[in-house]
Amino acid sequence: MPLKSQLHVNKLLSNVSVQYRNEEYIWDKIWAQIPVVKDTDLYRTYDRNFRIPESRRAPKGVAREFTFEFSFSSYALEQHALKDYVGVDEEEQNDQGSLMVDTTESLTDAIYRRIELMTASLFTKTSWSLNVSLAAGAAFSDNTTTSDPVRVYDTGTVTVVANSGKKPNFGFLPLSGFNNVKNHVSVLDRVKYTSAEVSKNMIQALIGLDELLVATAIYDSADEGVAFSGASFFSNSFIGWKPAGGGGIKTPSCGYTFVGRQPRVRSWVDQERNATAIEVEVKVQPKVVASLTGYLINGI
Repeated sequence: MPLKSQLHVNKLLSNVSVQYRNEEYIWDKIWAQIPVVKDTDLYRTYDRNFRIPESRRAPKGVAREFTFEFSFSSYALEQHALKDYVGVDEEEQNDQGSLMVDTTESLTDAIYRRIELMTASLFTKTSWSLNVSLAAGAAFSDNTTTSDPVRVYDTGTVTVVANSGKKPNFGFLPLSGFNNVKNHVSVLDRVKYTSAEVSKNMIQALIGLDELLVATAIYDSADEGVAFSGASFFSNSFIGWKPAGGGGIKTPSCGYTFVGRQPRVRSWVDQERNATAIEVEVKVQPKVVASLTGYLINGI
């Protein structure tokens, strides 16, 4: 067991972990990341207030008071860490890159899979009061004239605006849902005179979003030692509003991902194993913040 003084925060490998990005994950794209110093703290949530107050006053009269209300919510970062060992002999015999770098990327990727699952688990009816569960005939996979994905998103947009005053500007679909929309008869009918190809940007424009994410990452849902069973992290669709430029703690958004220091990599020598131990640590909490600015679509 290494002494605390022997643990070394490896800046080079920390930079490797920070720069490592598996483009298949969308957890770091769905919401802005809010860097925080404290592991737990409070942030403001503002009450919805769209009243039009009486503002007329008589000459020499006193202006009427009008104020806003807010309350506090909290976040609590979860600490996630994994380690592995790079043997001295293994590193010496390796002639393709660096096993230290490969190990750092592998550990980072495994933690990112956990964060992707944490984020995906927030997209349920429990988190979003504005939602719809499509009937069998309305599912995007039912490629008939009784199903129209664009109208479903239009309804979601109108619902969000009516409840929050914010127009959804981003959304996501799992790959299977995206393919169903792309090949849907109602979508093809809309673009048949303008393009021979239905791209992501075209669908994004059809449903009125600035950004559309397509979730393609999968994970092994089987228990350890059991045959591989691939599963998608996301099974439904969502549209919502988030501020341009990343926002901040005082800026409303349908959600934020609170992060502590960027991925930290520590390393130490394990004499008994004749190896270098590498540990990657991430502190994070994805959190729904303004639920009325989001709309969940189930049963796509």
